[in-house]
Amino acid sequence: NLTGCANVTLAGNYSLPQNVSARATCFNITASNTTVNCSGYWVAFAQNAVGYGVYAQNVAPSITNCTFTQTLGTAAVYFSNTTVTLASNISFNGNGLQVGDNAAVNCNNNWLVGLSGSQAAVNATGVNASLKDCRATGVAAGVNVTGSNFNSTLNSLNASSVCFAVSSALNATSQEDNFTSCVASYSLASNSQLNSTNSTFNHSAVTWGAGVNNLTVNHFARVNATKHYGASVDG
Repeated sequence: NLTGCANVTLAGNYSLPQNVSARATCFNITASNTTVNCSGYWVAFAQNAVGYGVYAQNVAPSITNCTFTQTLGTAAVYFSNTTVTLASNISFNGNGLQVGDNAAVNCNNNWLVGLSGSQAAVNATGVNASLKDCRATGVAAGVNVTGSNFNSTLNSLNASSVCFAVSSALNATSQEDNFTSCVASYSLASNSQLNSTNSTFNHSAVTWGAGVNNLTVNHFARVNATKHYGASVDG
């Protein structure tokens, strides 16, 4: 068992017998073939300094039954240079996943569940990152993309603000299915493609700024919106 936050350097199956907390990052995982089962307990991280609930670079740990809470955190879970499949839902306040360079994250239709004070379900900050079969609810924003060469398939996303935002990035592609209660989906990036089916937006289906080139928007259906910026919406 893990009785507190720690650097996980040996492969194995670890479980929590209690709530744990950390000044900055709670679990820094450097070993392959590792499972951390929070057993429904809370992981309170970044209480006094910026950090993550779980930080995993070059390894693909299994994180299960965890609820993350943060004060100064960057994201509940960070992945980079790895291919990983989520084993269960992840609950969090603040930001949920951060997807770094060369990270391929398959949510396996598990939910990213925002608690009170949640911000974005996913921040995609890396180069050549991808998301697959992700679902999120209770979040202020869905996916914020600031990296490049990003690809995603996102399912059943309920956000109170922007569902999918691409800013200062290149070559972003998103298939957005069953988005509800979003204000908008927008892009401030060139060479991007946004596809959507069975989605409802409460204000603007798609918005984008000046200087955006080669943006393709397809099949934004069931739009409950009053304004569309930049071009007409197919659907």
